[in-house]
Amino acid sequence: YGTNRFQIRQAKVEEVAKSIQVSGILTPCIVRNDKSGLAKYECIAGHTRRKAAELAGKRTIPVIIRDCSDEEAVEMMAATNQQREDLLPSEKGWIYRIEYESMKRKAGRRNSSQVGNQTGREAEGENGSQVGNQKKTIDLLAEKSDESKNQILRYIRLTYLERFLSEQVDTKKLAVNAAVELSYLTEKEQFHVHSC
Repeated sequence: YGTNRFQIRQAKVEEVAKSIQVSGILTPCIVRNDKSGLAKYECIAGHTRRKAAELAGKRTIPVIIRDCSDEEAVEMMAATNQQREDLLPSEKGWIYRIEYESMKRKAGRRNSSQVGNQTGREAEGENGSQVGNQKKTIDLLAEKSDESKNQILRYIRLTYLERFLSEQVDTKKLAVNAAVELSYLTEKEQFHVHSC
């Protein structure tokens, strides 16, 4: 899920472009060296600002260059998008999924050194890492959030939808609870439901 799962809204780009024309770019974008070789840098955070700067006629923008792994880049992208006020349900789902999986990986690294001879399956609870009296990852994530753990899990399920169904949730043509149920279907089954 390394591709940008967060939409750039044209109205916001135009608003930011007007601000840039008056005040310039106040917050730098975060970039890293582009591993694909298609460009010099890959934008991690600040996609809207970058588009707005282009619209405002700016040829250069201030950036912070980070040396980071794919995993760190995705986590940074999710963290910066989490601050947006206009998050769509699918975007919220990706933020929670990225954070949840990151927390599980980090807990797994700690647990593997603490657990000793336990297998990964023994150390892993149904909703994330759990060893002894430690809390499950989903509980820790819910504590950090203003959402219940069940609501977080519903949002995460939205990330298993095919894009055409995810877009229907974002445009309120498909209810979140119905979409969650559809997310358990295979890709082929989701296409079949969509075509009916």
